[in-house]
Amino acid sequence: MNAEQEKNIKIEAVTKLDYTKFREFTLFNLFKGKVPTFKKWFSIAVLSLLSIAVYVFSFISDEAVFTFLTLFAVIADVYYIWLLFVSPKQNFKSNQRAIEKPGHMVFRDTQFSSYDPKTDKLLGSVKYENVREIFETKEFWYIYTSKRNAIIVEKAGVIDNMQEALTALLKEKKGKKYITSK
Repeated sequence: MNAEQEKNIKIEAVTKLDYTKFREFTLFNLFKGKVPTFKKWFSIAVLSLLSIAVYVFSFISDEAVFTFLTLFAVIADVYYIWLLFVSPKQNFKSNQRAIEKPGHMVFRDTQFSSYDPKTDKLLGSVKYENVREIFETKEFWYIYTSKRNAIIVEKAGVIDNMQEALTALLKEKKGKKYITSK
């Protein structure tokens, strides 16, 4: 890609999130994409079975340690379930209006911007050097601007089927900080 082509890069994307997509991002953010879905659910099952086993042993044995372990296991179960199910729903509901509003993005050679398509007003821009890391999944790019905050770009929302061009641009700009997690 020569310098003239680089200056003329313009890739547009529109992302509209619903609860399912938001929850997927929340879980991805929680585990940073490193834990496959099967392992998440398997860990819940194992933790629950462990809690039940400790609870049963607490009735069989008079040792106080089993009572403590039972309490700890139950608290861990409740927290894990809250983290996976309740928290994403609460976060979605408290930010639903902003989350469901379609995000219109334009990716250029040095930065990407968000704009209002009705007024063509610029809402904000981020230079690639200010991006912490980018994760690519099967359906999204998660562009992290901080440790926990990311801009979500849906692959299906990239205009004119420019997904490969956007992937190439983001990989070029972030190098080792571009991580594929499919």
